[in-house]
Amino acid sequence: MDREVRAGQTITLRARFQDDLGENVQASNVWLRIFPAEADTDDPSQAILSSGNATYFGDGVFEYSYAVPGIGPDGAWYDQWYGDIPSQQLFAELTFEVGASGVVQSFTNQLYPNNIVEITLNSGIMATDGGYLT
Repeated sequence: MDREVRAGQTITLRARFQDDLGENVQASNVWLRIFPAEADTDDPSQAILSSGNATYFGDGVFEYSYAVPGIGPDGAWYDQWYGDIPSQQLFAELTFEVGASGVVQSFTNQLYPNNIVEITLNSGIMATDGGYLT
């Protein structure tokens, strides 16, 4: 999964919980905090989301969809995951990149299957049989 998103879009964040043997586990009480770029992740009051409840998808994988504010800021954001497995409380701090600045990208003229193309011809263009096209 790509952990990049433009400001104003929604990013799907995923995390996998494993036990001390590396086995995937369904953790309980899974939740997360999200911090914007340059926030102090040691200060929970700077989180812009706390108590986000993640959805379990099996095989130890949890997912949370977050709508990034349209104003960003851009940079490396942090998602902190918390969860309990038998006899342990797990914590991880992951990152994702938010782009809030304008960008110029290359543009190709490649046509792909199922593209719709409209072509406008000037009057007077002749068909291969010598007749005029309408």
